Amino acid sequence: MADSHGKLSCLIDNPEYLETLKSAIDIEDNGGTGPPWKKGWDYSDISESPQVLSQMVQDGLLDISQRRSGDPNVYKLFDLEEAKELVQLIEEDNQQDSESTDSDDADSKDYDIPDDLFDNIIGHEPIKDLIMRCITSDEQIHFRLQGESSTAKSLFLTQLERIPTSKYRSASGMTEVGLLDILMEQQPEFLLFDEIDKADNDCYTPLYELSEHGRVQKTISGNDVNIELDCNIIVTLNHPEKLPEELKKRMVKLEFEEYSDEDYLDIVTGVLMDKYGLDEEVAQYIAEYQLNELGEKNVREPEQIAKLADNDIEDVKRVIEYIGEYRL
Repeated sequence: MADSHGKLSCLIDNPEYLETLKSAIDIEDNGGTGPPWKKGWDYSDISESPQVLSQMVQDGLLDISQRRSGDPNVYKLFDLEEAKELVQLIEEDNQQDSESTDSDDADSKDYDIPDDLFDNIIGHEPIKDLIMRCITSDEQIHFRLQGESSTAKSLFLTQLERIPTSKYRSASGMTEVGLLDILMEQQPEFLLFDEIDKADNDCYTPLYELSEHGRVQKTISGNDVNIELDCNIIVTLNHPEKLPEELKKRMVKLEFEEYSDEDYLDIVTGVLMDKYGLDEEVAQYIAEYQLNELGEKNVREPEQIAKLADNDIEDVKRVIEYIGEYRL
C-alpha cells in the first residue's frame, strides 16, 4: 500500500479522484450507508464507476471491504482521518495556485500595456489619462472621440491596437453581420472603430446592447445569436449627429480641438520620423510645406509624400513638385 506521500502524489496526478474521495469521506464521516452488513459503500452511493474505484484501490486510496458475487463490491477508505488530511492539503494547494494565477492574470494585463503607448501623440494629456484609466480598470467604459479632422483621434486607436486583446478596424461600410462576426470570433477586450459614423445603421443596435448590457442577442437567418462579452468600446467620428442618442449617451464624449500651428508641426514631424524613419530635417520640411504652402493641418498627405520620397530634401521637393503640377 502506498504511504502518505505516495497517496498525495497520486491525488496530484489524478485530480479527478478528489471529488470521489470527498464523497467517500462524507459517507464514512456520517456512519456509512445501508444495512449493518454492508460495512461501507458501493459505486452507486457516490455516483462513480466501478472501474475508477478499482483503480483507486490499486493506488492505495481505497480498500475493498467486501467482495460479493453478482453484487457490487463494498468499499472503504484506507483511513478516514488520513484521507481528510490529504484532501485538505490538495485543496490548500489548489487555492494557492488559484491565487497565483489570479495575480499572474492581473500582472499580465499591466505587462501587455506598452510603456510608450501614447508617446508619439503630442498633447491631449487629459485624454491619455482617461483612456489609460479605462485600460487598467476592471469596469467597462466606452468613449467616443469626436471633433476636428487631423487631431490625433485615429492615432489614439492605432496605438490602442498594440494591446493584444484589442480589435481595430475602419468602420466604413461595416455591416451588422461583420460586427457580430468580430464579437463572436475574436471577443476583444477593446473594440476600436475608426469613423463609426460611416458604418451601416444596423450596427448601432448591437453596439448599444453591448454597451448597455454586455451582451448582444439577435436572430439572423433563423439562427439565434447570443454574445456575452466584457468589452470597452472606443470609437472615432466626425458626425456625431448620425449616431442614435441612446448609443451616444453610453459613451464618454471626448471633443478634440484643432491643433495649434506649433503642435501640428511637432506631431507631423514626429509621425514621419517614427513611422517612416525620416531624418528630422526632412520630416520637418514636409510638415512645414503642408502647413505653410497648402494651409492644411492634414496628417495624411505628409504621410503619402513620405512614402513616395527618399529620405532626402531634394527628392522630397521633386515629389512635391510633381504632385503640385496635377493639383486642382
